[in-house]
Amino acid sequence: MKKVRIELKQGIECKEIFLFESIESLYLWISDGRPQKYCGLTNIKLIQGEFIEAEWIGCEYAVGDDNEWKRYDLVRFAKGTTLTKNSSKMLISIHFGWVVPEQIIFRDRENIDSYTVKLLSSADWRFDLALLFQDEVS
Repeated sequence: MKKVRIELKQGIECKEIFLFESIESLYLWISDGRPQKYCGLTNIKLIQGEFIEAEWIGCEYAVGDDNEWKRYDLVRFAKGTTLTKNSSKMLISIHFGWVVPEQIIFRDRENIDSYTVKLLSSADWRFDLALLFQDEVS
């Protein structure tokens, strides 16, 4: 499975990730013009000092209103927040759902305006997602 770490660049305060409980709710959200409040939508905010380790699970394709194929990714991730500046203790939240591919990119990227993406090898992982999600997907 592909796994990446996402961190905000200096000077960027927040990045929002829209996570959906089903592929159908994501497709309907896009069809309805991406309203902020929507059934099945969880809005995850990544702020300065936090990071995400995300794992790509799979994808599905659907034909959009413009008759073009669109790809939607199934992901799971852990978001880490350091509790205090000089502490090694961390608050971890776990998330699972569907995103549009622009939300979480699964390859090394530094030329994005607001954040960096680093493709991880198993030696670089800070979180064991199989343990956090109590499964054998990884």
